[in-house]
Amino acid sequence: MTEAEWLAATDPSKLLRWVARTATERRLRLFGISAHRCVMGEKYTTGPLRRAITLAERHADGLADTHKLRASELAARVEMLSGDWLCSESESVHQLAGQTFGASQAERHLGFIVPFTDPMLTHALVQLFRDVFANPFRPVAFSPEWQTFTTISIAKLMYDSRDFSAMPILADALQDAGCDNDDILTHCRGAGPHVRGCWLVDAVLGKN
Repeated sequence: MTEAEWLAATDPSKLLRWVARTATERRLRLFGISAHRCVMGEKYTTGPLRRAITLAERHADGLADTHKLRASELAARVEMLSGDWLCSESESVHQLAGQTFGASQAERHLGFIVPFTDPMLTHALVQLFRDVFANPFRPVAFSPEWQTFTTISIAKLMYDSRDFSAMPILADALQDAGCDNDDILTHCRGAGPHVRGCWLVDAVLGKN
């Protein structure tokens, strides 16, 4: 794949296969969770499903016990299989809540949910993907000098709350810290979307 093909890609599965060689389990899982929330919409708000996805997200950061994760996944699958749900939706939750979540699981997860989306949702998934994995053809060197008390505080607040509306404020704080990288500042001030796993927020927080 060339950079031009990467930038023009409309299939998140193809992008996923390209980054699978180097992506961390955490980043793959967080992308899968964001994709799931994007596609499932209001269905995500149900109790057992919401708990399973939230625990899978916490597990990505090493904050959730594997046994609790498995129990929450089983509860969600029982609810889904007994209600008005597609089998593929149940399987996608099963993928996300697995003890490990590598590239093959991420691709299967997308295979479960993407066929049931419309072109607008597929486009949204590609945008989410780019927020998490950036442009592998133009890696950004993030200077430790830009990790100030202010930039870290803003990034942590957004990460913990899942509210990324302060991204333009983060851009100002990064500039105050000496950052003049156009890719970083444009990402902060762009339309988004931004989710947990956003490559820039992770850079500020020292996550990978």
